[in-house]
Amino acid sequence: MDRRRLTHALASDELPAYALGALDADESAALVEHLAECPFCQADQHRLDELVGLLGTAVPQTSPPPSLREQVLAQAAIEANAGPTGERPTLRLLPGWARAALAAAAALVLILTGAVAVLLYNQWQIRQELDTLRAEQREIASILAQSAWWAPVTAEASQSQPVVGRLYLEEGQAGVLVIDGLSPLGPGQVYQIWLIRADNTRVSAGVFTVDASRRATVLLHAPGTWSAYQGMGITVEPGPAGSPGPTGPRVAGCSLADWQPGGL
Repeated sequence: MDRRRLTHALASDELPAYALGALDADESAALVEHLAECPFCQADQHRLDELVGLLGTAVPQTSPPPSLREQVLAQAAIEANAGPTGERPTLRLLPGWARAALAAAAALVLILTGAVAVLLYNQWQIRQELDTLRAEQREIASILAQSAWWAPVTAEASQSQPVVGRLYLEEGQAGVLVIDGLSPLGPGQVYQIWLIRADNTRVSAGVFTVDASRRATVLLHAPGTWSAYQGMGITVEPGPAGSPGPTGPRVAGCSLADWQPGGL
């Protein structure tokens, strides 16, 4: 069977596991083959190796007492002069201070190993989140560049300006909501987007918050096609995940009644 060839993105995801020895033989072989050709992954591996190498220097270096050398040599002499029957005297236990030091060192190594594993996992998780964010940004840019239909998002009377954003739709199931006029909310609150069907039932399309400049850009994916909905509304709901159905005041919305594939 031909060995799989890794891309830079796939190899980057596997490097933390490789540094911890968590890949199987085939995965390791494929990664080693990729590393020979990819300077970017080589640099990432070098950084990871340095991090794991810190374990060797994390335990404080101390000098043993002078008596330890004599004890080791004496025990070696006893072992060398064991009787012909192979019986050996019972080994003398290490002094209490030595046992305590070894136990402390072992515990420290375990703690540091766990900390490095957590750090590597967090690095992998951050990389995954960044990849997801980049993919969303590319999709948002594509929709904004190609969308031929948009509608103004008008505010309720409680808001400080009549139009607080725009909704851009594509012919599939995706859209982009661009907000530039909703007020920041207090702790524990979010704005929730509702798609309104012809029978007036509401379907949640996600939650968002705005920054200090009253702005937000939200990628939407509608259950079904946009033609199944007659409008969109925004309400204030408890955070961080919002509500199963609208419970807070409606602050803005728009009509989708004239939406047609390919534009107005």
